[in-house]
Amino acid sequence: MRIKNIILALGISLCVSANVFAQEDFRKNAPKPGPAPSIEIGDSEVFKLDNGLTVVLVENNKLPRVSFQLSVDVPDFSEGEKAGYVNIAGDLMGRGTETMDKAEIDESIDFIGASFQTFGSGMFGSSLSKNSDELLAIMSDVLMYPVFPEAEFEKIKKATLSGIAQAKNSPDAIMSNVRRTLVYGSDHPFGSVETEESINAISVSDCKSYIDMFFKPNISYLVIVGDMNLADAKLAAKKYFGDWEQGEVPTLKPMRVERPEGVNVVFVDQPGAVQSTVAVSYPMDYSLNASDYITGSLMSTVLGGYFGSRLNQNLREDKAYTYGARGGLRPNKLIGNFVASASVRNEVSDSSITEMLYEMNQMINEPLTEEELSTVKNFRTGNFAIGLENPRTIAEFALNIIKYDLDADFYSNYLKVMNAITVEDMNVAAKKYLKTDACYVIVVGNKSDVAESLTKFDSNGKVDYYDAYGKLIEDTKMPLNVDANTVISDYLNAIGGKEKLEQVDVLEMSMAANTEMGELEFYLVKSKSLNTVQKISMGGMTFMKMVVNGFDGYSEGRGMTKDLTPMEISDAKVDAAPFSELNYFNTEQYNSVKLAGVEKVNEEDAYRMDLVRTDGASITEYYSIATSLKLRKVETAEQGSITLDYEVYKDFEGILLPTIVKVSGMMPTPIEQNIKSVVINPENAGDLFK
Repeated sequence: MRIKNIILALGISLCVSANVFAQEDFRKNAPKPGPAPSIEIGDSEVFKLDNGLTVVLVENNKLPRVSFQLSVDVPDFSEGEKAGYVNIAGDLMGRGTETMDKAEIDESIDFIGASFQTFGSGMFGSSLSKNSDELLAIMSDVLMYPVFPEAEFEKIKKATLSGIAQAKNSPDAIMSNVRRTLVYGSDHPFGSVETEESINAISVSDCKSYIDMFFKPNISYLVIVGDMNLADAKLAAKKYFGDWEQGEVPTLKPMRVERPEGVNVVFVDQPGAVQSTVAVSYPMDYSLNASDYITGSLMSTVLGGYFGSRLNQNLREDKAYTYGARGGLRPNKLIGNFVASASVRNEVSDSSITEMLYEMNQMINEPLTEEELSTVKNFRTGNFAIGLENPRTIAEFALNIIKYDLDADFYSNYLKVMNAITVEDMNVAAKKYLKTDACYVIVVGNKSDVAESLTKFDSNGKVDYYDAYGKLIEDTKMPLNVDANTVISDYLNAIGGKEKLEQVDVLEMSMAANTEMGELEFYLVKSKSLNTVQKISMGGMTFMKMVVNGFDGYSEGRGMTKDLTPMEISDAKVDAAPFSELNYFNTEQYNSVKLAGVEKVNEEDAYRMDLVRTDGASITEYYSIATSLKLRKVETAEQGSITLDYEVYKDFEGILLPTIVKVSGMMPTPIEQNIKSVVINPENAGDLFK
């Protein structure tokens, strides 16, 4: 009645029967697609300089802006033992020239309100049309006269190593590493993985050699998009890039990649993880110049390319296994691949894989409905149109037409071709590209919770284990007559003996860690009576301090002091003993302590111990078979997991303690704590807890 009254108040007669909306509920059916819209990408002009540089101009005068993308068609090659040097070289070349250092380059770019970046296969810059000369001058200077400053190299290297350390605890990063090495092979250009060893092996000369060898105009493209006409483009290209010297570039033969035989299940252990990252993947021939590229891409979208996809509707909306599931075909001129993935709860890891394979088989065996096809065409049409608003997208289209030898009207007719695709075409593409009987099933998760349930998927009934960098972990047999008691007893003996450790009433330690903010100082006191002091400070300023004495305790931080609650005091006492290993078999503190096998830790064979405390926290520890010393501890609680790596044990009054503790998960980036001092049973022990 309210809607009717409003319309009548406007003087408009309302002659609609009461049940019309019930008869024609337009929300129940997706709108039918209309004719494919006409796409005006802009004609491209192509010309070459005398040095062989191919220039592509896509003129667009709607805005007074212009972008320049220089792409070097570097042949695909494996970086081998120095994986990562291509990315570092690309970054480094933009950090100093013969006339400008990095600060001056950044200041010049900011002054004209431009954007500029360099990477392993070229560079990109964008500015107002009136500032294009200034921008091109900087780009050509960086391209032809880089100096590869050592100080900047060390900064990039340090940041790269920090990223690698952080990625050790990232399931997505681990999945990416392992999937690449499995799908392509570690010797393939697409299969190399950056490690701490590979980054440390890189030198400035490696970066310079790469740029000198491959950055040649005769294998490069300059794509100009925006407010610039052909005459000005020719003048600018010749002025700023005409002196770039051409040269011979090594010709590398593409490596052949084969699909796996049968289904291969691969597992990467992430102790304490409360969820698994699962994926189905394999290589395949699929490129932009494939005759059925658009059909395959559309089929891929239906399967896992948008929120309403079959994978997402099944795993997220129907089963509630995950927040999101995606998958589809990924094209590449050399070799493409398929991947479907999701992050799911531990207990449904195997069920999620079952549903992924089910949806792939459904695409193969049962044609889409016309409604499903119509919906996904509408989605793709909208996305295509939005993409055209980005000049880099238009530059990529223009470049693809040349590099992949596509028809000049490939993108202009893209939506028209897509609109003509039928459900029969989609079914043919599904049968061609989806392979559930020859693939890798990859899982990153907690081995003790998940791995055993995955054997049913493997064609040989066996799960292969890999490390975080995609390296196969060889089976190591458990020594005879070893159990959890033996491992812990050997460790206690190795660090000083049970009798000596039990004589430690108070253990006082000071540690320091270098961070980007400065040196962090850590102060820790543990006691047999479970009193404790914990403090973190920097430059004499205390960020956090906590003191627990008996049933009392307080904390300081951000200028505030407050009493600890009984629950907080109880939590603080959980790990307050100087040597908690003495209590591992105390059933009041630990529900279970078991030996879970032998695994590698930094290339060293180690016993894996799985513990569950009475407060519910799960702990995984690793003890060296050779030395009996603890190498790693992973503790998982509701807030997440923390990994501690113990290194360089030294003697303190007859007790061995690690002097380096690498901590991951506590802060956004891993930190390395170095012990500065250790005091056993200090004389003023009673005063420490006041």
